[in-house]
Amino acid sequence: RRMHLMHVEGRWADNAFTEDGRRVHRRVDGKEDVLPPTGGDDPPALVRSVTLTDSGLGLTGKLDLAELESGDPVPPTDDGFTGPQTQPGAPRAVPVETKRGSVPDNAERSWEPERVHLMAQGLLLRAHGYRCEEGILYFAASRTRVAIPFTSDLEVRTLHLLAQAQMAMRETRIPPPLVESPKCHGCSLAPICLPDETHA
Repeated sequence: RRMHLMHVEGRWADNAFTEDGRRVHRRVDGKEDVLPPTGGDDPPALVRSVTLTDSGLGLTGKLDLAELESGDPVPPTDDGFTGPQTQPGAPRAVPVETKRGSVPDNAERSWEPERVHLMAQGLLLRAHGYRCEEGILYFAASRTRVAIPFTSDLEVRTLHLLAQAQMAMRETRIPPPLVESPKCHGCSLAPICLPDETHA
């Protein structure tokens, strides 16, 4: 429903959380870099605020930050997944996504939407010729970096959700609101979505 409001109806509203997120992102959003093509000179160590598009994925994303390294062959991951990111000689990229809050107190030290978001960035980097086996979530409130391995399970989940999102983008009817969800309390679109009022 939030995606429909934002990307189908083009609606948006700010609140204290989105304003704080914008403040946290100010450093990476201050300068827009271009991802260097693979096969050229050694890539820079960092690129900031990079917009990438891939028509095969049907996806466009803006990366906060990507750490780049010259390429060397890498072995398959523990789960046996090799994928295009293991092409010998390809440079390596690690996307870094900044989050305004603290590290979640759970086994993964992250929430699934954050991992999926990061994996989507990894897919875009792979589509542009980079090896990408993991990403980093940087939690500003706790000043902590959390490494997120790009497993085959996470890739499959991300592609599934991307397909669902693309189907939802073609829908003309807005999905129903959540019922008494804690997610609604901090959502900047709650005054537009009106979940309680809609159910009432």
